[in-house]
Amino acid sequence: MCLLPVYDVACLFLSIFFIHSIMSGTKPLWGMAQISLFMLVLVALDGYNFILRYAMYQQAGLLAVVSLLCFLFFSFFKFSFSCFNTLQLWPCAISFVLAYMFLIIGRKFFLKMLNHDNLRERVLLIGNGWMGQAIAKALKQREFMGWEFIGFVALQGGKDQDQAAGEVVACLEQLDDIVQDKDVTTIVDTRAAVIDLKPGRRSKKGWAGSCNLKFECSLKIMDGQDFYEALTRRIPLPEDSSSQDDYSLSISAKPHVHQLIRHIYNLALAITLLVVSLPLWLLISAAIKLEDGGPVFYTGERIGYLGRPFKLIKFRTMLTNADDLICFNGLPAHDCVTRLGRFLRKTRLDELPQLLNILKRDINLVGPRPFVHREVESFKREIPYFEKRYLIRPGITGMAQVLYCYENNLEDAKIKLQYDFYYVKNSGFFLDLLIMLWTAVSMLSFKGR
Repeated sequence: MCLLPVYDVACLFLSIFFIHSIMSGTKPLWGMAQISLFMLVLVALDGYNFILRYAMYQQAGLLAVVSLLCFLFFSFFKFSFSCFNTLQLWPCAISFVLAYMFLIIGRKFFLKMLNHDNLRERVLLIGNGWMGQAIAKALKQREFMGWEFIGFVALQGGKDQDQAAGEVVACLEQLDDIVQDKDVTTIVDTRAAVIDLKPGRRSKKGWAGSCNLKFECSLKIMDGQDFYEALTRRIPLPEDSSSQDDYSLSISAKPHVHQLIRHIYNLALAITLLVVSLPLWLLISAAIKLEDGGPVFYTGERIGYLGRPFKLIKFRTMLTNADDLICFNGLPAHDCVTRLGRFLRKTRLDELPQLLNILKRDINLVGPRPFVHREVESFKREIPYFEKRYLIRPGITGMAQVLYCYENNLEDAKIKLQYDFYYVKNSGFFLDLLIMLWTAVSMLSFKGR
């Protein structure tokens, strides 16, 4: 797997220097700059996450986005700074396209190789409680991506010993034997009683040493939460709320400097998007007025940062008398959406006015979805630690919004909370950028609700 970055650099080198030498004869310095920037952006966007193991369409999309970002970067600097005048954009664009084709071919072979017996990741879980069950379920769903779930190592005398008895392959004292017999490549310790929302990874080296593993040098040993996060981009939470007594949640506030930087770039992006999208505002407003003559905007109360209510602004997508039709006539909400409203929802353009909420500091561009008050009260009663999602400002878009369906029930809300907690823990500029790129793809593919 470590050969993939080497292959990428080789493809970039051959493509960029071949095209530049034929078409322009530019200095090798620009070629090195292109390679360096491409690799930096790919690493920053989690392109070498070998645990997550992107599917082919995800790999293709990610590489296309990285290529486009690099080209836009060089285009911006060429027209902004005189020192970039010697860079030729046409050779730059063609070399990125050629490199993209080679990289796609390489990843096609890479994904096929993952299912080879010698390259499959054989995972053994220490403990078979609720976290172990969650990880085992996620691994079974990803068998086609080269994962193989070996089984659980039960904790002697542990209260979770009777769960999933059919998949318990050994007890803790037999760990060395089972690692050798089953050719285990990864051990995941799922016994942690604290779900940590503080940034960073949790180490298990001390635990491995205490077990006196003979094969430690050839194994990957990971904490259960770290492994589940990397595998699913979610924070593990028990499916049964009665398991709340088996774990606790640890969280720390982001530094003030981090919050200030986020506020500045959210304001800058909101103002930029407002200016760029102004023609769309005029077209959508005129179309709404022409359709039924009703108001252009809809405002509704939502719960925001630290549980404070605020007024959310959107383009109106429902009939003007939708509330009466739903409450008194029993008409389903989706039947009250206008024809234009369906298009706006599919493309998420109905959310454009929320840029004004960013200027008012109600929300950020990226963050958890803001709920209405009745939903918050219902979910707080049913889902442990639900209120912790309000330790960060909600957003127009977010991980849960683009990676999961629009929640229709309590179970969906629990899964989306796992995505929200992942964002609460890992929020930062590059994760925001990745989510915005996912959102752009969702808008262009009409995947809105």
